Amino acid sequence: MKNNIQKILTIFLIIMLSITTVSADEINTSVIEAGNTIIHTGKYDSLRLVLGSDITNDATVDGPLLIAGNSIRAEGQTEYGLYAGNTITINENVEKDIFIAGNSIIVESKANIGRDAYIAGNSVIIKSDIPRNIRIGANTVDLRGVTINNNAYIMADTIILDKNTKIIGKLVYKENTNLTGLNLATIGSTKVLRTNKEIIRYSSKEKAMNVFVSYIAAVVTMLVTFYLMPKLSEKLKATKLSIDNIIKIAFTGLIVLIIIPIAALIALVTGILLPLSLITLALYAISLYLSTLLTSYIIGNLIVTKLLKNESKYLAIVIGILVIKLIKLIPYVGPFIVTIALLYGLGLIYQLVKSKK
Repeated sequence: MKNNIQKILTIFLIIMLSITTVSADEINTSVIEAGNTIIHTGKYDSLRLVLGSDITNDATVDGPLLIAGNSIRAEGQTEYGLYAGNTITINENVEKDIFIAGNSIIVESKANIGRDAYIAGNSVIIKSDIPRNIRIGANTVDLRGVTINNNAYIMADTIILDKNTKIIGKLVYKENTNLTGLNLATIGSTKVLRTNKEIIRYSSKEKAMNVFVSYIAAVVTMLVTFYLMPKLSEKLKATKLSIDNIIKIAFTGLIVLIIIPIAALIALVTGILLPLSLITLALYAISLYLSTLLTSYIIGNLIVTKLLKNESKYLAIVIGILVIKLIKLIPYVGPFIVTIALLYGLGLIYQLVKSKK
């Protein structure tokens, strides 16, 4: 669990570092604010996405608030709070659920969480009471002086409780957890996960957190891509979505999917073309990741322009990636659709590269 969280956060933070040179004047709409050092204030009646290095939020958002950066301090108010970064301090008034992924996470006593809390990190300190359930995956979790009014699902190496800790419902933890203060705390009941099978069942409940982190990383990647290639969004909007065109482009993507790695590996064996083959494989890996994101944007743009009557490419990014993430969760059908989306996006990338040759 610890290693998986660290890998996810490492990938995410590497992506985040690439956007810290973008100024707020270069990327700024009613939906998104980006920059290096940001003090986010004001009142908003819809989704807000804030990206940067050092972020302080004091805004009131009547909708979901997504903040991603290196250092985050949240002191405003929102309906749903979603935060991802290195160091995160929460003093926010979150009306409903809160999702946090980071290295060092502190939920201060002034924070007000309306419903459930989902947290993944290295060091997690909770100082505010949780009205319903809390789910945490971390190395160290500190729950001293906290009241959890329902269940606490905690997968951690170390859990710290004290006489002022109250868990009204059930405390679920691993059998190899270093748990201190258990005999002092007031707990409704406990469940120890003693087998790998039980841990696997619990880990399925943590998929929501993994999906959230990958979602934020995907959104940030698309924002960086559009910043580096400002004309790309217009080219994607012009793509025809007829059945014949989709099949043709997806088939092209299938050929690229098979041929490129084979050619690169053959070049790798020759030795003399080693640098070229390594560069090709790196670009191939990047293209595989971007392919689904490009398709997501096309879907999102279709939804935003046709249903919401909006032209914001940033809203199209947020909605399109969310749609693909949700489709991916559908058994059997989901993976098939996502595979088609990958092949279609890969074919689009080939066409874009071919047109610029």
